This record gives sequence, structure tokens and C-alpha cells, in this order.
Amino acid sequence: LSIYYDSTGQIHLAKRASDSCIFISLRLNKMYEISAQHISSKINELFGKGDYYHCLEIASIGEEISRKSGHRSDDVFYYACWEINSYIFLNRFPEASQKLKKTIAECNQSKNKPNLGSLLNLKATVAVKNGSPEEAIMFTMESFNYEKRNHNYPNCASALSNLGYDLYYKRLRQYKKSLRYFKEALLYANSNDSLSILNNMANVYVQMGDFKPAFDYFQLAFNKIHPLADEKFLIHNFTKDFFDAWNAEYLFNLVLDKAEAFIIKYNQTSNLPDLKSALSIYKAADHLMDKIKIAQTNISSKLFWRSNTRRLYENAIKSCYLADNMEDAFYFFEKSRAVLLNDQLKEQETEDPNLIGTALLQKKLLDLEMQVNKLDPYSNEYSGIQREIFITREQLSRLDQLVKENNSWYYQSLIDTNFITLKDVQNQLLRKNNTQAILEFF
Repeated sequence: LSIYYDSTGQIHLAKRASDSCIFISLRLNKMYEISAQHISSKINELFGKGDYYHCLEIASIGEEISRKSGHRSDDVFYYACWEINSYIFLNRFPEASQKLKKTIAECNQSKNKPNLGSLLNLKATVAVKNGSPEEAIMFTMESFNYEKRNHNYPNCASALSNLGYDLYYKRLRQYKKSLRYFKEALLYANSNDSLSILNNMANVYVQMGDFKPAFDYFQLAFNKIHPLADEKFLIHNFTKDFFDAWNAEYLFNLVLDKAEAFIIKYNQTSNLPDLKSALSIYKAADHLMDKIKIAQTNISSKLFWRSNTRRLYENAIKSCYLADNMEDAFYFFEKSRAVLLNDQLKEQETEDPNLIGTALLQKKLLDLEMQVNKLDPYSNEYSGIQREIFITREQLSRLDQLVKENNSWYYQSLIDTNFITLKDVQNQLLRKNNTQAILEFF
């Protein structure tokens, strides 16, 4: 059914059929030879839209299936790479290090080593985070040489780009060296990675105070999506399947980095149009964040994304202050107030039976996650609960989709909180017979 939908261009229905295949396979504990390809596609989809918690869970399930079923045993290392990648993006570096040590040792003893280069690259990334630049360089070059021998060019790009960004740009601030590695990485990169690399090159020039090439590289990054695209293009052309082609975090970082470049430029030149450009981009980033949020049902991942949007709202409000723009400042204050809690409160404002079912499943999911956090990751009980978590999450995703389809008010309330403006508040509080007022934010 998934193949039929995909061949007829019904991508959304193809995904739902694919998810059902995984769901049934896990519930019946069989047919892994059929569900394996769908698990792999699901992992790529989740990672692409920044749902790292969910990606980690299903990658763990995939690894367990490969070990126990014996079907394509080399997939054990493939799934392990995704687990480690998720740990890194979640900033859970001790767990990433532990998993890397165990997996590399196992991979070296195995005859199948197609993922060894990826593991070495991940080892280099963790080495940078742990403050070991010599190890980072050594593991990067081992990874690069291994992948080049095997003609795996996207992984060559990843190894060089990570070294240029994590070590030379972020840690050592050796900007010319970082640019050298970025330029070499572009020779091997696919479109998604090229976007990220070009964005990083723009950031290097911003830090060097050279804004002309910086904005040229920002535009080159947007051009990877569509010629002459910008942040507004992302908003107007966003679809449910957008993250099949583009990594959500890459896109979000590109938009925020461009806005911050305008602020840095304004601080040096006091040119007011630069500040206005930054504010315009922050509004676009805010709308993009709303769309990313709708694409996720995982509470933990929503929290992760919201924690990463702190710089959006803080810098947007700071820009409003510099521009003496209180109307937009009020808007960003409103949007930054406990947004995840607001979503859950809105869910309670409707009597839709699907939302009642959603609440029950969310409670069950939280209970399961509390249980699994207390268990040994290598125990049988841990694996069983991980399966149940996935099954519950898929049930939750289906109900969430029904809510979005059947309750348009609820759906709109999630993506638009701009129902009141500063002028509305002033008109209500400061009427002719009321000359004093106190406004409390909480």
C-alpha cells in the first residue's frame, strides 16, 4: 500500500501506510524483513525534522530487531550510528561516548564495516566536545580516508565540515583554517550538507567582520533550496513533506544566523535598515518554528526545539528595544511565554473526544518513559518498554492527526497566538476613566 501511494504521488498517505507497517510488525513481533526498510525511512524523516528523541527511540528498536532477528546483521551498526547522532544533537555526550566505545569495538571485530567511517567521524565530534583537538583531527582524517576509499562522498563532506566547524570555528576560532576545510567539504557534499556548509562559511565571515561575502554565502545557502529564495520563501512554500528534502535544524539555523548577522552589522555601523532586516527575519523564523512544531507530536522534542528557540525570542526582543519598536516587542514577549504549556492548555479548552484520548496516551507515554529511564539499556525489559513506547507514540500521532483534520479551531490556535496586540491592551487598560494601570506578565 505504501509503494502504491508513493508511486501515485500521495506522499502523506504513503507515510501513514509505512508507519502502520512498522506499528503492526512491532505489535506482532514478526515480519521484520518487511518493516526494516520502513524503519530506516522513518529514522531519516524524524532526524530531518529535528525529532531527535523519537529518532533515538526507533533507532534503538531497529538495532534490537537486527540483533535478535539476524536479518541484515550489519544494520546493527547503521542503527547505532543514528542513536549516537541523536545523542550528540541532544547534547548527551557521555551517553554518546559510551555507545561509541562499545560499537566501534564490536565493529572492528565484525567482517562487515560499512559504517566504520561514520563511527570514526562521530568519535571525532565527541572528541571536540570533550576538549581533545588532537584526537578530533586524528579520527576525522581516519574517517575521511576510509570513506574516500569506499567512494562514500557525502560522509567525506561530513567529516571535513565537522572538523572545520566544531574544532577550528567554534573551539579554536582559527577562521582561515575553518574556511579551508569548509571549501574542501563542498567538493563532496550533497544539497543538504552544502546548505549547512555555506551557512557556516557565512558565519565565519561575520565573525571576521567581512559582511559582503557573509551575505553572499547566506544567499548561496538559500539558493540550494530555490534560486533567489529567502526566509519568506520558506514560509510561503512550506508543506508537510518539506522536511523530506531539507533538515529542519539546518534551515532554522540558516534563518537565525542571517538575522544575527544583521544585528552584528548594526552594532558596528548603526545602520537602521540592518536592524529592520533582522526584525523581519525574526518574524519569519517565528512562523517557521510554528510550522516545525506542528510537524511533531513528541513532547520531549517540542521542549528541545523550544529550548533552542530561546535565542530567537531574546534577540528579537533585544532588536525591538534597539529599534524602539514596542509593538513587535510585545508580540515576541507573548510568543515566548511558556509556549508548550499554552499548547497543552488549548487542548483542554475543547471537548473533542480525540483530545481526551490524546491526553490518556500522553500520560501513558510519560509513565513508560519514566520506567525506561530507570532500566539498563541492554536489558530485555528495556527493549520491551521501548517497543511499547513506539507503539503508544504511533497511536498518539494518529489521534493528533485526527484532531488537526477535524478541529480546525484547535489547529489554528496552535499555530497563531497573535490574537491580541499592544494597542488592544492599551485601549482596554487606559480608558478615559482609568489613568493608571499595572500589567503583570507571568
